[in-house]
Amino acid sequence: MRLGALLLAFLCLVPAVSMAQDAGRVFRVGFLWLGAADDAPPAAVDSFRAGMRESGYVEGGNLVIEVRDGHGRVDLLPSAAADLVALKVDAIVTAGTAATIAAKSATADIPIVFGGTADPVGRGVVASLAHPGGNVTGFSRELGIDKALDLLKELAPSARRVGLVYHSGNMPTTYLPVFMAERAETANSLGLTLTPLPVRDSGDVDATLGAMQSNHVDGALIVNDTLLFENQARLLAFTLEHGIATACLAAYWAKHGCLFSYGEDSSDNYHRAATLVAKILGGAKPTDLPVEQGTTFPLVINLKTAKALGITVPQSLLARADEVIE
Repeated sequence: MRLGALLLAFLCLVPAVSMAQDAGRVFRVGFLWLGAADDAPPAAVDSFRAGMRESGYVEGGNLVIEVRDGHGRVDLLPSAAADLVALKVDAIVTAGTAATIAAKSATADIPIVFGGTADPVGRGVVASLAHPGGNVTGFSRELGIDKALDLLKELAPSARRVGLVYHSGNMPTTYLPVFMAERAETANSLGLTLTPLPVRDSGDVDATLGAMQSNHVDGALIVNDTLLFENQARLLAFTLEHGIATACLAAYWAKHGCLFSYGEDSSDNYHRAATLVAKILGGAKPTDLPVEQGTTFPLVINLKTAKALGITVPQSLLARADEVIE
């Protein structure tokens, strides 16, 4: 009888001991992004940190965040991803499509949560949004490109030839034809001709600007990308000087001179990504966590740029804007 009581007491004690050990554990999470040439830290990390704190994980306590990047070069991302794998991190958070693909290529075991990847199904990152499969899940970045083209036509009705500026290194070769075909279809439906304007690296920007001029584009849609953001001042100064109406996909572009922006609030995605990571650290599997999508698509209009371009913004559009820069 006494032996049975002791055995029962021991069995009751095991979960308590296990929980105490887990409570004292320090989790290590990797954060992988393309990076900047000046090695400036990504703002997305701060949003992720805040989300982790709200979930009970604090740096210096039970959490270590290992940030790795490619210093602005896609070809360096695989080695950065391999470094995180070698550290045996408990999970990897990625910022951007190229970083997500590099992380997925580096490991099939460590859970990966992407904070923003455009069309993850089309790019082969996940099997489907509802059932991602494998070790990857996160947030699908529906860039709002088609709607941005529509808004560009509304703001600059005289525009006929639109240049699509994108970082070619951040666009998988198997996906690029699909991406271009879908954008061209939307442009054609609006009476626009789409001209692809790829940028390979920072040294290629001048060639892209020259292509804008030689192709006589009167509108430009700039795709979100760290490389392009680093060259934001050059791109926006050129388009303004040459009277090219610009459409962008994140508010920080409009705040720096793009005619308007329409796209997801990506900082919110990284804050929410912390919730997925917390679930994974608690034992959930990425394959059981559906890919989530953005819920807010703010429209920001820069009236200073509109005035410089001689564009009168319709009052109906101003009324729909989430922010107007004057």
